[in-house]
Amino acid sequence: MLRLNSSNVAADGTFTIQTDALTAGQVVQVKIIATNGTFTKESATAEMTVAAANRTTPLENYNVAEPVVDPVKEGDKAVTGSVTFTKPIPEGTNFTAVVTLPNGIQVRVPVDENGQFAARVDGLKAGDRIIVQILAENDGYQKASVPVDILVSASDLGNPGGNGNGNGNNGNGSGNNGTGDGTGTGNNGSGLGNGQLGGSGNGQLGGHGPGTLKPLTISSKTLHQTNSRQGTNGQHLPQTGEKATSVWSWLGMLFLTAALFIKHLVPIKRDK
Repeated sequence: MLRLNSSNVAADGTFTIQTDALTAGQVVQVKIIATNGTFTKESATAEMTVAAANRTTPLENYNVAEPVVDPVKEGDKAVTGSVTFTKPIPEGTNFTAVVTLPNGIQVRVPVDENGQFAARVDGLKAGDRIIVQILAENDGYQKASVPVDILVSASDLGNPGGNGNGNGNNGNGSGNNGTGDGTGTGNNGSGLGNGQLGGSGNGQLGGHGPGTLKPLTISSKTLHQTNSRQGTNGQHLPQTGEKATSVWSWLGMLFLTAALFIKHLVPIKRDK
């Protein structure tokens, strides 16, 4: 029980009594004493218990700014963004970026002093939606920003290989059966293109952009021999300067066989 000092009562009946710091649970008694000359008269005693003070959150009047989130694409490994802090910031306040994934899992990462954040993610697909918020924390109290809804867009890696201009792949030569290999290169890949003699063009297999074929070098002697060896129905003809020994050998054997055969059929007359 605490006995308070007296204080003058104002004309409107109000009064204020200075005390030391009161604590929850203390009992306070108050009574009014009227004085007139040497006579006094007391009122009934009013008793009350000191109640616990309402705790005030340091974030009660603080506005947590919403984040600005960078575009998120399919296959991205992180969600990045920033926030501009509302000033002044209550002393002792920390900020956290909270990313809620399509499956409900929350990824929490600290926001640095410049307002930047990066949350690791995995398995995002085009059409998925994620939610990003900034959470302020101070002395056990929390306050969140307005949530930002993000739609995951398709990856911009481009179409798979085979989009290069391929006029040089499998080009037809002008009557020539020789073939050559050209290597095509593109912006994001390379491939091999087979073109026959006389074929030309730009192209690649498995690339993402225009490619080039390396020139195929054929000597004039090789071309001359290739053209000379082709004849009607693809038969091989002897060339100028080639040795014909094998041909004459076969002809000689043929004549010799014929002679033996004729000798066998026609008996040789002997002189008596």
